[in-house]
This record gives sequence, C-alpha cells and structure tokens, in this order.
Amino acid sequence: MLSDLMRAGGYSVNYINTRSRGLPAAFGLYVCDKLQEGAAYSRQAKRHLYRGLCVVQNNPGWDNLVGVYVDVSEGKNRSRAGFQQLKADVRAGFFRRVLVVNPRDVFGDLLVCQELDALSRDVEGFELVDLKEYRLSGWQSVCHV
Repeated sequence: MLSDLMRAGGYSVNYINTRSRGLPAAFGLYVCDKLQEGAAYSRQAKRHLYRGLCVVQNNPGWDNLVGVYVDVSEGKNRSRAGFQQLKADVRAGFFRRVLVVNPRDVFGDLLVCQELDALSRDVEGFELVDLKEYRLSGWQSVCHV
C-alpha cells in the first residue's frame, strides 16, 4: 500500500473485511492527496492513511471496514483510480458509508462532486463521513449524498 504513495498517479485498493460487504454497518475509507514535486512519497497521503486506520481501529466497528482506497493524484489528472473503484464498490452494494479523512479531498473538486451526485442517484443515496466527526461522535455524516 505504501509503495503506491511514491508515485504521482499511484493508487491502492485493499479489501479488509470482505465478509462485511453489504451489511448496513459496512463502510469504506478514502484517502487522497498529491505528490509534491521532488518528494519521495506523498507525506500527507501517508499521514491521512495512518490517521484513518488508527481512528477506525480504536473505535467500535473495525470489523465493518470493507475497503481502503488511496489515490496520489497528478495535478489536474482526475482519473483517481482508487476513487473510481470506490464508486464501483458502492454501486455493487459493498457499503453505503464512506469515511473521508479530509473532506476537501472530495468536495474540493467540482467534477468529483458531480460524480458523487450521479452515484447517489444510481444507488439511491449514501453517506460521506468526516473522520473528525466519526472520532468524536460516531457516524455523523458530512452529508447525505
């Protein structure tokens, strides 16, 4: 997973608790950042990944984490292969909740917001949850999409 943080355009999709797929409590974790010019790896993506995994592990529900999706984006390249797989897994019914370590990773891009709106119509709604809110009060949505 960490080797994917070492190149622009890198991504990782790791399935953790596949037996939880489709359960009401199932969720995915999404992390995204960019590789700074001259950097050996995306430090921010690594921090977000570790922070997300630590918070999830130290709270009830670790066994409901279905997948971890990480993208290291390339400037204006919006392909985000990890994000594309996350959307496919939501459509497949793996989970309806997505824990986002940094909401700006999702809401900072108009195209991504449009994709989420289309996804919401396709699956009749899902939740995006901010890690900070999750840590403080459990599953309090950033928004119902």
